[in-house]
Amino acid sequence: MDNPDTGMWNYVAVFYMQQKPPLYLMAKEIVPVFSSQEDAMTLPKERAWKNLEPQQKVQVLSCVDVKHYLIYKVSLNGGVGFVNEGNYVLLRSGKPAIC
Repeated sequence: MDNPDTGMWNYVAVFYMQQKPPLYLMAKEIVPVFSSQEDAMTLPKERAWKNLEPQQKVQVLSCVDVKHYLIYKVSLNGGVGFVNEGNYVLLRSGKPAIC
C-alpha cells in the first residue's frame, strides 16, 4: 500500500520546482530606501532611512501596486525598506526582469 504522504510530497516538490528565482533590485547610482511605504509615497521626500550604493543588490520581497507606479519592498541588512525612486534595475537570475 502506498504511503498517503507521498502524494503531498510530490505536490510540494512540483510547487517548489515551478517557483521563480528570487527577484533582486540593483542600484545603478545611489538609491534612497525609505522605512515605510507611506514615507516612500509622501511628498516632499523626507530623508531616506538608508541608501543603496551603486552596484548594491537587495532582494525584492514584494511589489506594491499603488495605482500609478510600483513600490518595491526590499530586504536590507535584516530589515525591510521601500524603494520607489532612483536609478536601478530589477534582476532575476542575473537578467533584467519585471515584478
